[in-house]
Parts: sequence; C-alpha cells; structure tokens
Amino acid sequence: MRKASKVLAAVVLPACALLAGCPAQKPRAAKESTPPGMKIPQYVSARAGLPNGKIWKSQIAFGDINNDGFADLGAVSRLADGPWIWAGDGKGNWTDASAGLPREAFCGGGMDFGDVNRDGHMDVAIADHCKGVFVFLGDGTGRWKSASAGLPTIGCEDVAFGDFNKDGCLDLVTVAASEEGVRVFTGNCKGVWRESSTGLAHTEWGNSVTVADMNGDGNLDIVAAYSAGPRVWLGDGRGNWQEASAGLPAPEVHGLFWGIAVGDINGDGRPDVVATDQSRGPQVYLQTDAGGYVATDSRQCVGGANDGLFCQSSADCPGGTCATHVCKGVCVKGARGNACFTDDDCEDPSPPRPGREPEAPKCDVPKNLGQACNSEGNPAQCVPGTCSAVQNGHGLPLMNALGIAVGDMNNDGKADLVVAGKTNTREIGGVYGVFVFLGDGRGNFTMVPESAGLPHTGRERTWGVGLADIDRDGVLDIGVAFGDVLPPTFRSGDLVKKPAKKAEKKPGFFGRLFGGKAEEKAPSTAPTEAPKPPERGFFGSIEVWRGQLP
Repeated sequence: MRKASKVLAAVVLPACALLAGCPAQKPRAAKESTPPGMKIPQYVSARAGLPNGKIWKSQIAFGDINNDGFADLGAVSRLADGPWIWAGDGKGNWTDASAGLPREAFCGGGMDFGDVNRDGHMDVAIADHCKGVFVFLGDGTGRWKSASAGLPTIGCEDVAFGDFNKDGCLDLVTVAASEEGVRVFTGNCKGVWRESSTGLAHTEWGNSVTVADMNGDGNLDIVAAYSAGPRVWLGDGRGNWQEASAGLPAPEVHGLFWGIAVGDINGDGRPDVVATDQSRGPQVYLQTDAGGYVATDSRQCVGGANDGLFCQSSADCPGGTCATHVCKGVCVKGARGNACFTDDDCEDPSPPRPGREPEAPKCDVPKNLGQACNSEGNPAQCVPGTCSAVQNGHGLPLMNALGIAVGDMNNDGKADLVVAGKTNTREIGGVYGVFVFLGDGRGNFTMVPESAGLPHTGRERTWGVGLADIDRDGVLDIGVAFGDVLPPTFRSGDLVKKPAKKAEKKPGFFGRLFGGKAEEKAPSTAPTEAPKPPERGFFGSIEVWRGQLP
C-alpha cells in the first residue's frame, strides 16, 4: 500500500497558483556543505517501459500487485487515458498491467494499493479530480474488476486505504477536489462502501491525504493537505473523528499546501507532519508531548556551538539561547517595510506596473542584527530594525514545492525528505526538479547535490513523489510524476523586473585630454521584443531513479 509504505519509511526503517510560482519571492538558500561522514546517495534512471508525452497530474503509488516481491507502480494521467499500472521486474524495467482499468479521459488524482477482499492479491483505489473515486479488485496478473459501490462520483484529489474500524476489512479516506471536504468510506471486504465521516471536515477541498497512528492509541488517524492547511484527525477505532491540529498553520489563502507525509523527523518516537507549501517550500511540524505541533522554521539557536540550527529549547543551544524572534533590518527601498537581513531581501515583490520602475533594494540593519529579542519587549531593542519572528528553513529552501515523501534515503537511521518542485521561483516553464534533503535527526537538513543524479531543474511541472526499494538492494528508490501544457524546453525568463541601471557614456577626446568625467546616459526606454509564445500540448512522464550508496 502506498500510504502504509510511506508511513513505514517515515518511522525510519531502512528501505525494507499563481501558486505555480509566487515568483517574486527570493529563494531561501539550502544548506550545501555536507557534514563529515554523511553518506550521499547516488541516483540512476530506472524507467524502461514507462510513458512519455502525457500530463501525469498524480500521486505516485507503489505496491506489489503480482506477489513477485518487486514493487509495481501506479499513476493517473490528466486529459489523456485514465489510470495506469506497471509491473516492475526489480531491474528498472516496467510492463503495462492495467487490463480492465478505464481508458477514458481523467483529470488526474491519486492512487493507493491494498488487499480489499482479502484474497491475497493487491487491489487499487483511484481518485480522480473530475470523476470521483474507484476501487478495482486485482487478480494478481494485472487484470482489474470494478468494486466501487457506494463511493463518491464527485471529483476527489487523493485516496488512502486503512482499516479505521478494526473489522479486518480495508476502508478508505478521500479528499475532495471541490466542496466535499474529507470523507471516510468503510468497506465490507466485498467492494461495497458506506460513508462514516463523523467529525471530519465536510466542506472545501484538499490535495493529498495519508494515514498513520499519530497518537499511539492503536487506531489509524488521518493527515491531509487540506485547503485550510495541514490537518490531523484522530480516529477512535469506531468510525468517529476528532481534529487535533494545534500548532499547524491556517493561512488566509486556502489551497497553498499540496503534498503531505508523516515521519519521525527528530527520533523522539512521535510521528511528525511534513507538508509542501507552494509558496514557501517544504514545511516540517514536530509533534509535541501534548499532541500539538511546532514548525521547525520558527526557532533557531542564537550564539554558541549550534548557532543557526533548530532548537526546541535552550538546552539544545549550549553557549547560546533558543530564539523565536531575532533582530532584523527594515527595507527602506524596494519592498519597503519588510524585515530583512541583506539588501537582497528587499527586492520588490510587486509585479511590474506601467510607469512604476522598481527601486534598488536597500536594507537598513541594526548593530545587533540576528541577535535574540523579545517580541513584547522594548521597541528600541533592534533600532533601526525590528524584532521579527524567526524564519529559518534549517536547510530547506524557499521554493514552489508540490510532491513530498519521507524515508531514510542513506540508511543512517534518520528521516530524510524527497521533494518535487522548483527552487527557481522567478520563472515558469522547464525549471522543476527533484530534491533530496538528508536529515540530521534534529530538524536540520542538507540538500543532496544535483551531481548525485537527480535533476534540480529542466523538467516539466512536478506532481507526486513515491518511495520504494524497487530492486531490493536495501536503498530506497524514487518515483516522480511530471506533466504540464508547457514543454520543458520553455523558459519564461526572470519574471521579477529589476531596477534600471544608469548607463555611462565614455568621455570624448577633449574629456579624456583634460580629465573630463563620463556623462551619464539615461537607460534606453525602447520596448523589448515580446518573447515568442511557447508551444502548448501534453508534456510529461513517469520517472524512477534507483538509489545507490557509496
């Protein structure tokens, strides 16, 4: 099962929009230096037999459909020919195993594997943005028969299996594509489903969903990238649900969060929540003793040996302090009034407007820049700057992030992240890629370099990410869905208008002879040639990379 395998990886067992950009934001730098002794996984393509030329707006599902011990793969195409499943041979070769699945235009969605009728063969649940939810029973040879009685026929974005009422039959949870919220349907092991959603959100929509026992009571719970933000609902094992999302964000703009995953990021035995914010990148929320959540980007050590690293208390910061607020400068030109550390942080985020040239950015910084401060203390403590909330990704960059998965990618016993998206938020087109962030077990991450074999740019828009050990070598491998109407060869160019620089005119003969100064020449106001409109069509693929450790 895709969701269950994701949870297993998350417990760190070794491998056994306008939102398409928020292009005006300046990326937060990822941690590039590799800590001593950290094993860096290498990746090679393993996609023989997988398709090109379709938009795969889909989560990635791995599961063993034919009981040969090797991971098989499923995904849903958009505006093409529906869901597909491929059987893997453990060597990076894939064969179509989709007989009986719909061959009609779907809109894209999610997929999960599980044994619905307890016959020993994997079955599949499919969510589609336009058509609803379907279950197909597998016979172990790649043939499928519908078993969807009682399931919604309205659009859903994702689906996950789990036995929520402990009757031995798989149930499923869906997130709607429009206004039906999060719903659970209990199964009877025969392919008949009945809704059991008491306590769940029944309005708005979501983008992805997973299941895990978040509070250790033995009952499966639901974790979703809901429209209002990442959300957790605790199950009582009888079909009732109670929200437990204290500390998780509730942004004013709904729909920012796309991907969701669960894993023990800091090794304290409690499952944590990881989500992708399409404007801010991957976000990590550590579960507390009380069952709430703390965002890792909201705290950092100031001073001492761990300066700049994540902390939960000052005990994590020998020689320093654990801060939630630090002194920052204030932008006096460009993005006026914003908190800043450098001039680059003050680049004007506003789109270009006729007759309004952007200003050269300028950050007015205090002498105690970066020092801990009290948000409710003396307003003059950071003059001429401001006491501002910590915003430190701890190695996770500001990016347009979509798919995400948690697993131990280098077998060091610590949870790592795999993220699909783009760090170049200033362009649209073929600037998407796949990123692995290795965790240190404390909430800090190091990005695996592009030289390790994964593309960091040059690809179509990314969607879902899945992890599985496809070749059973003990190292997790990566599957990613790509797809867009724009070809990966198209690049829009920087969408942020830069301030015009004054051009200099060299002094003439007499100026050079008598030491005259160069004359300033106003920049040209001649209109630039409009870029050629991009070719549009169906561009995308399903990609798999095998992981290898040195």
